[in-house]
Amino acid sequence: MIETISNLIDGNNIPILSALLLGILTSISPCPLATNITAVAYISKDIKTPRHTILSGLFYTLGRGISYTLLAMLIYFGLSTFQISSIFQGWGDKVLGPVLIIIGLVMFGVISFSFKNNNKKIEKVKLWLSSKGYLGSLALGMLFAFAFCPYSGVLFFGVLIPLVLKSSSGLILPAVFALGTGWKVPQI
Repeated sequence: MIETISNLIDGNNIPILSALLLGILTSISPCPLATNITAVAYISKDIKTPRHTILSGLFYTLGRGISYTLLAMLIYFGLSTFQISSIFQGWGDKVLGPVLIIIGLVMFGVISFSFKNNNKKIEKVKLWLSSKGYLGSLALGMLFAFAFCPYSGVLFFGVLIPLVLKSSSGLILPAVFALGTGWKVPQI
């Protein structure tokens, strides 16, 4: 099936459009959908102006693009696609899932951290992190790009990466793919 999709894409000679459409398909898969919803919550928590919110969403998408491009570069320059994908598929949900749950519980106030002597230090760290704005959005996008579920893993590693390796557009395609995966976030 993957070979059929790859042949269809190559036959039409539209790799950039294909990468964008693969990204949009990925954005509706369970793991990226959950991370995009979390990103929307993070980005919109401090709505200053519509411009600020849109720029935060774009920085989030840029972060995804950086991560996808770095992964593609590792594969492009010789690492095994299977080894890299098995790391994310084996450990990604085991690490990212609990982290998202804990962050959600902290955001809702269900879990609160109180350290007797370190309250002032923790408050400073919280203020510092919340003031990171665009950099925080960028880092969140870079982290959440690694949330591969089986469906999104197949689209990225099984369809996009062969397209990257065969296409003259090459390493531009992961960035276009990222635009597709984060297409909803900047439209808050």
